[in-house]
Amino acid sequence: MQTTLLLDSSQITGNSANFTVNYNPPIELDPAKQYEIGLISCTCWNAMPNIKIGVNDEILIVNVKQSPTSQKEFIDIQYKLQIPQGAYNITDLNRTIKELLTKAGGNADNFELAANYNTLRARITVKRNMKVLFEERSIGKMLGFTRVLYSTTTSEDKTFTFDGELPVDITEVNTILINCSIASGSYTSKGNRGQAIYSFSPEVPPGSLMQINPRQIIYYPITPENQITSITMQLTDQSGRQIDVNNEIVTYYLHLRTA
Repeated sequence: MQTTLLLDSSQITGNSANFTVNYNPPIELDPAKQYEIGLISCTCWNAMPNIKIGVNDEILIVNVKQSPTSQKEFIDIQYKLQIPQGAYNITDLNRTIKELLTKAGGNADNFELAANYNTLRARITVKRNMKVLFEERSIGKMLGFTRVLYSTTTSEDKTFTFDGELPVDITEVNTILINCSIASGSYTSKGNRGQAIYSFSPEVPPGSLMQINPRQIIYYPITPENQITSITMQLTDQSGRQIDVNNEIVTYYLHLRTA
C-alpha cells in the first residue's frame, strides 16, 4: 500500500500551527502489516511574531526642546510608540518606528536603527538632544540594549551612536519541528518520545513563504494498527513550545506506505 495525504489548514477552523484532519470514512489498514509515514513537503509562511502586544511592543523617544517662554528652560516632549504585533527584521523596525514617530509629530530624521552585521549588534543613531528609553515593555532586550536610557548631551546638530551591549536576539525560534500525531520513533531533547517527522531552520526573512522539500524522505512507524481516523499536525520550536504563525495557511503533503 502507498498513498499520499494532503493536510491543509485552510480547510479547518482554529490554530493553523496545530490542526486536526478527520477522515470519514477512516483510512483502513491491514493489521498484519506495518506502516510508516514521511514528509514529502510543507508550505507555510514565516509569520512568527517577534513583536508581541503587551510584551515587547514599545519604545519611548523624548525630544528635549527649549521652552518657548524662556531660553534657560527646556521641556521634554515624549513620544511613546507602540509597534503593531508582527514579524520584523531590523530594517522593518526602523521603518515602522520612523513612521510612528512622524505620525506622532516627532522628527524621524533624528532617529535611525540599523544592524551591524560584523558585531551582530544593533545600532541607534540620534541627534539634537534626543533620548531613547527602553522600559519594561520595550523592544530593547530583543535588540541587545541593556540600559534603560540612551541620550545625547547637546542640542547642536551633532550625531550620536549607541551600540547594543549584547548580540541581537530578534527571534526566539532557531529550529522548527513538524510533528505528526500518528508518527512514532523520534525523541525530544529531554529524552522523551516525540512525534517529529522533520525539522528545519527558517532561511527566509519574516513575511516570506517557507517551502520545505526534504531531499530524502525519512519514514517513521505509525501508531494506529487498524485504521486512521484523524491526524493532528503541529509546529513546535526547539524547546517543544508551540509556534505561532499568526494563523497563516500551513499545507503538508505526507507519504503513507507499508514498511
